[in-house]
Formats: sequence, structure tokens, C-alpha cells
Amino acid sequence: MFQPHFSNQPKDKWVIWGYGLYPNKVGDYIPKRMLDCTGEEIFYELCQHMRLPMENMKNVKCKPCIMPFIDSQFQNRMIADRPTPVPKGVKNIGFVSQFVELPGDVVFTVEYSVRAAQTAVYQLLDIKKKVPKINRYDHKPSTMIKAVIKSYKGRQPVPALRGKKCNTCKFLLLGAVAAGIAYAIYKW
Repeated sequence: MFQPHFSNQPKDKWVIWGYGLYPNKVGDYIPKRMLDCTGEEIFYELCQHMRLPMENMKNVKCKPCIMPFIDSQFQNRMIADRPTPVPKGVKNIGFVSQFVELPGDVVFTVEYSVRAAQTAVYQLLDIKKKVPKINRYDHKPSTMIKAVIKSYKGRQPVPALRGKKCNTCKFLLLGAVAAGIAYAIYKW
């Protein structure tokens, strides 16, 4: 992870920034909506999903805040909801932002913003350069398998508030099946 997050951040402190895309859903380990949870409860839910024992987490501060528009880029939508960097038939205007459609890319990255700008500029000015290619690691079976193995290798179940138990073999099997399905969809 890239630390420090802030220029005056002490070397022994880490900052992790996260988003809850479905704040109205009830948690798997804390039986409340995320909007109704304290920072401690949100952090507990996160640790349970990541199989991190809470006793290793000392002096953690989780400060929830509601930013209703920050995750708008990640909400369900149709491809037609966003314009392309240069809409069809347009000769004198281009869109550059996180809210243009770049097929196969992931919003909320610097690369996305740069690629959107390059696409608009190259197209409008008829520049014969290629926009940098998008690396689709999410479609690479070896990457998916490594992610599943790394996620569950050597982890023991962490007791949850509702007494849920984790079966590593089930998760590995489920991950392998998901990777196989994703690969089949990609090849189809």
C-alpha cells in the first residue's frame, strides 16, 4: 500500500480509505445497516470478511462519514448512461472526466482520467497515436487463482458475532468455480 497518505502522517500510522457501495444492506457479521453502524462495527465487519483477528488490531480508529455522491461512479448503470469522450457526429467538443464511457476500463483512477482526455484529444485533433492499452488482469485466470489462494491460504476462521464459521475448502472451490465462469464468459 502507498503510505503515507498525508504528508505529515507519522511513519508508524497507516491510513486506509474505503467505500461502502451498499450502505443500506445489513452486514454479514453486524446485524445492522452500515448507515446505522459505528466506526468500530464497520471495522469489525471488514476484519471478519478479510479473516483478520481483531486482537491484532490495536488503536484502530474508523471514522465513518456519508458522502452520497462520491460513489456515484460505481453505481449500477447502463453503458448509454455516459457519453463517449467524443460523441458520434461531434466535431468540436470532447468530454474528459470519470463520467465518460471507456469500455473495459475502471473508473476512479488517474489512468482513467488521462485515458479519457487522450481519447478526446487524439480523436478531435486527428492525432494518429494510440491511447495506452488497458490491462485486463481481472480476466486473467492465473491472476484470479492467485487472488483466491492468497485470500484464504493459511487463514483460520475468525469467530463472528453471529457464530458464522468459515470453511476454507468451500471458499477455494467457490473461488475456482467463479474463476472458471469468469474465464468462460471472457472467452465467449
